[in-house]
Amino acid sequence: MDAKQVGTELVNLCREGRDREAIEKFYHADVVCSEPMGENPQKRGIDEAYKSVEMFQNMMEVHSGDLKGPFPHGNQFTTYANYDVTEKQSGNRFNMEEVALYTVEDGKITEAKFYYDMG
Repeated sequence: MDAKQVGTELVNLCREGRDREAIEKFYHADVVCSEPMGENPQKRGIDEAYKSVEMFQNMMEVHSGDLKGPFPHGNQFTTYANYDVTEKQSGNRFNMEEVALYTVEDGKITEAKFYYDMG
């Protein structure tokens, strides 16, 4: 599968709330995930990717969301997400926007970079 095919299927699964299945199907076992916030801004491995999704779900209540993409270019694609969320600990409700850049090799995502604004 090329980047556009992987991206299309990944986005479809995520829109259905099947993030864990998307990771299992498309992330390489040694995927490198980077994001600007958190204790560890760069994580390696599929287990760490699962933990990141679980952490987000434990921290945030998602009221609504819109995921667009993929926007492919060569062996990479981006997605754009806009979420209405409430941070569970503080009760703070805000709009969260995220752009993600994925690199695909041999039909698997080997790198995922997440850029977001927490409102």
